[in-house]
Amino acid sequence: MAQGGAFQTQAVVGTVVDVNLLTYTVDAVSEHTNKFYPNIPFSSPYCNDAQGEGFTAVPEVGSWVLLVEPGDGSDAILVAYLMKPDSSDGEGADYRGNRHKRPKSGDISMTTRDGNFFYLHRGGSLRLGATPIAQRMYVPLNNLIRDICQEYKLETIGGSLHWRVENIEVNNPVAELTLSARELAEDLNPSVIVRIGRLSDDETVEPGTFREGASLAYPANQPPVDLFTHTTEAGVVNQQGAGVAYIELEIHRLGRHVSGPKIGEENIEADGPPVPPKFIFRVDREGNQFSRTEGGVNREVAGKSFIRMESDFTHHVLGGYNTAVGTVPEPFPVATPGNLIEKVQTDTTRECSATMKDKCNFRVIDAATSIKLGGDTALQPVVRGSDLFAWLSAHAHPPTGGPPITPLPPTVLSQKVYIE
Repeated sequence: MAQGGAFQTQAVVGTVVDVNLLTYTVDAVSEHTNKFYPNIPFSSPYCNDAQGEGFTAVPEVGSWVLLVEPGDGSDAILVAYLMKPDSSDGEGADYRGNRHKRPKSGDISMTTRDGNFFYLHRGGSLRLGATPIAQRMYVPLNNLIRDICQEYKLETIGGSLHWRVENIEVNNPVAELTLSARELAEDLNPSVIVRIGRLSDDETVEPGTFREGASLAYPANQPPVDLFTHTTEAGVVNQQGAGVAYIELEIHRLGRHVSGPKIGEENIEADGPPVPPKFIFRVDREGNQFSRTEGGVNREVAGKSFIRMESDFTHHVLGGYNTAVGTVPEPFPVATPGNLIEKVQTDTTRECSATMKDKCNFRVIDAATSIKLGGDTALQPVVRGSDLFAWLSAHAHPPTGGPPITPLPPTVLSQKVYIE
């Protein structure tokens, strides 16, 4: 005992035997004297004396601690946590434990025995994470933020981003990226969904199932036409093979849709019947493409455009078909359903190295000046059959012989159609 009846202040090494999570206190027992110290507050580098905000580390039972018994006789204080030395390697005391193997002077770290961590490195970089493949890095160079993870989710009130990878323990796991965006922040569901990756688990996807979901957009009286199955005139079916879809884009109206893929664990459904996408675009691993839109399509190309088809080409128009070449005065005539209108303001050339067939019930060719059959040098006018027949039926020759009394009128010959 010190002079004046006061105790001598002393430091004691002890072990935590109990942790009270309600009062933020521990019970400890001294290492050598086995003295019991109850209700000792947690140690903290900083802690507000009234509200407690600051830095708090909750100790575990068995933690090695440094206690101080004040000389005024008040309760003991937990001032520090200690690391028990490890001399198992025979090279002297080692106090590293499971901490970072090669720290640099000035580094600051926080870790738990479960592997999650927070590192402040000298030089300005910062790392925090749950595992080595679930962490984020902040690097001062170029102000870089780098995320490393197996699965990534970003949720905002305007949309979400989900980069999913299946269990990495399986061989070559499936990966998928889904980006969704709302048109309005309070929409129930996204208006735009983009999915990239392996969107089907079946290697042998039938062509018809490749575009499943989009078929709902077709009216009931117009069954969908499968773009990956084409029937020739001989009845032979050529299947291009839908394969596994890799890219898919869907656009919905005002986020009211209830069809389409799940986004992560979301499965929100709106009231009313399913509403198909307004626009859908898909690409599979073979390069096959499918797209459908409920609205119109308007494309403007300022430069040249070239399309080359190495296989069959089918153009199926349920309504009227209009084609204009050159500067065509407006309003351009609109073809009625099932009719074709082509309007060209410049020269037009068609070349065919094989047989070309035009088959129709009735065809009209209206030329302002002339129609030449056989080539540009065609100079022989075609005979007008009805005029020739009328003249032959009415003409007569003199009794003594000689040319017809009524000469052959020039109207018998066409003024527009010529042949070689």
